[in-house]
Amino acid sequence: MEEVRLFRLPNVREVVGLSRSEIYRLIALKQFPSPIPLSGRTVAWPSDVIQDWVRQRIETRQAAGTKPRHSSKAPPAMRRTPKGSADARKAA
Repeated sequence: MEEVRLFRLPNVREVVGLSRSEIYRLIALKQFPSPIPLSGRTVAWPSDVIQDWVRQRIETRQAAGTKPRHSSKAPPAMRRTPKGSADARKAA
């Protein structure tokens, strides 16, 4: 059995790749596990709960048949064209 550790927010952010605000937004929507209180204003997440959440996200993506996005290209409407290009002149 894997040893369960407690992850503080920086560890959680590193594992899931989300910002602090996005994590708390998902918690409010009941789409991310809530932290457990340790003392006062200190909270943490059990490592196994975070790993389960990550696995669930992967399984959901695979079940939907979607592929991860690896393209950094912006949609055509968002692409910038140089001012002197033929495309820029056509748009004018």
